[in-house]
Amino acid sequence: MSFVIPCIDILDGNCVQLIGGKPETATIYGPPVEWLARWKALGADLVHIIDLNAALGTGSNKDIILKLLESRLVQIQVGGGICDIEYAEELVNKGAERIIIGSKAFDQLFLDELNARIPRQKIMAALDTRFGEVVVNGWQKGSDLTFAGALDMIRSNIGAILSTNVDREGLMKGPDQ
Repeated sequence: MSFVIPCIDILDGNCVQLIGGKPETATIYGPPVEWLARWKALGADLVHIIDLNAALGTGSNKDIILKLLESRLVQIQVGGGICDIEYAEELVNKGAERIIIGSKAFDQLFLDELNARIPRQKIMAALDTRFGEVVVNGWQKGSDLTFAGALDMIRSNIGAILSTNVDREGLMKGPDQ
């Protein structure tokens, strides 16, 4: 089966598009709730939502994300700064199809506790790369890991992988070849 999963990136309460994950490149598209309804009207069954403020350590859009989950318009997978077990559990309990963890995917104690409280199939790891290296902390820091090396470290603790080539993200030039 092949399908497209639209994304809503939230920065400072707005749906935005960044280039290469850089906040200063933000194009603002408006309220996330309107975009969720638009994607639903276009036939989306699943929407990918990222809290950019949480990912970048500059705040949180938790209230907006919980409102989107409570709308039950579509299935939602949520990521961006999910760094504590209680928040991950809250997202799943509020209806998130999956939670997406990035930097914390490499914290074995975190993964062990997460696996004890959330079904593995609800855990997705973001293995995002820049010039072949997995990047963490909102794409701001290198990890010294390749995609394959990172995958080997975490594969037994997750149900799915999300990978973004940060070099191409936001450029509207299609997928990496």
